[in-house]
This record gives sequence, structure tokens and C-alpha cells, in this order.
Amino acid sequence: MDMVKDKDKDNKGGMGGFNFEAPILYLNEKAKRNFDPKNKSNMALIKARFNEDRTIDDFKKVIDKRVKAWLTDDKMMVYLRPETLFNRSK
Repeated sequence: MDMVKDKDKDNKGGMGGFNFEAPILYLNEKAKRNFDPKNKSNMALIKARFNEDRTIDDFKKVIDKRVKAWLTDDKMMVYLRPETLFNRSK
């Protein structure tokens, strides 16, 4: 699955070549989940981070780090979701 910037992906929610579905698809793949990449709430979270100059690599780092730490932890695995991973840091 290619999640790099692609100017032809504008029909998938892209802005300036950024594929806004890519972080959700990557999360689904790594966390073995099935979040809707077109969900308005998910898109809003990703767009907000994009507007803070986050890149696809930034999203992947967060996902990889949390999946490694939480996927096998019964208490924490429920937090492997867009609203936890992509919400604004406090």
C-alpha cells in the first residue's frame, strides 16, 4: 500500500497532494482494525494535524509506536483509534 504524497489522490480527500485516508488505512493495517477512512470525524482529526504541518511519516510514527506498546495490552488496545492517536496533544 503506497501512502506517499500523490497529487492524483485529491479525490480521496487530499489537499496539496496529501492523502487524508492514508493514516486511517495504515492504522487499520497495523492495528488490525476497520476504521472508516472517509468518516468525517476521522478526516477532521487528520486535517487538523496536517494543518499543524504533520506529514504521513509523522502519522506512521505515532501509529507504529502506539501499536507496539498497546496492541497486546488488553486495557490499552481499545485506545488504538483515530480519536486517541490523532487528537491534539495536551
